[in-house]
Amino acid sequence: MSFAEEIKYTVHFIDDKYPIFVIPNIFYAKINKLKEKIHEYRIKSKSTNIKHKDIAYHTLISYKLGYIPNFYHETIDVIDEINDYILKICETIIKNFESDETNLKLSDMWVNFYEKGDYIKEHNHVADYSCCYYVDLDDDTSPIIFPPISVNPKNDMLILFDARIFHSVPTTTGKRINIAMNLNRCPTPSKILDNVPNSFTYT
Repeated sequence: MSFAEEIKYTVHFIDDKYPIFVIPNIFYAKINKLKEKIHEYRIKSKSTNIKHKDIAYHTLISYKLGYIPNFYHETIDVIDEINDYILKICETIIKNFESDETNLKLSDMWVNFYEKGDYIKEHNHVADYSCCYYVDLDDDTSPIIFPPISVNPKNDMLILFDARIFHSVPTTTGKRINIAMNLNRCPTPSKILDNVPNSFTYT
């Protein structure tokens, strides 16, 4: 069985043309190590990164445009492996969906922490596609809303969607940690530029 055949997902459409792919389980063997590191970092940071924010891009763990926090340096091997794995899944799905040899590159990645009472207002992203990988969720966490579609996330679920789709997360009761990424089409297969100092950028 090929890698593409192993990926099971459902697809929904907004306005009959903007896709939302829901992959129920992409369990990754090293995710528990990353969970431990995220929780350690979360305890040290002592603050939420979601509550009362107008947009989602307020994060405690992120890397974008050359900025890499200490958390990333401490966990670079695990994060890069997980990013590569998620990117490969997303690229495989989009190639199948678009019936071409579309390549994707990782534009930016961040980790969201939700505590009780946190929420994210409706917004979209400046990219071709975005995705969320759900790392650690309580049972009573809020859904993610892509009006009129509502998806209840589960641990190890991956949601890939057209970045133009507006979405939100209502006020949550349960805690929640997810990795989010923006992905863009590119002409060549992507890889990490490990020869550029302090670079996480994919090309």
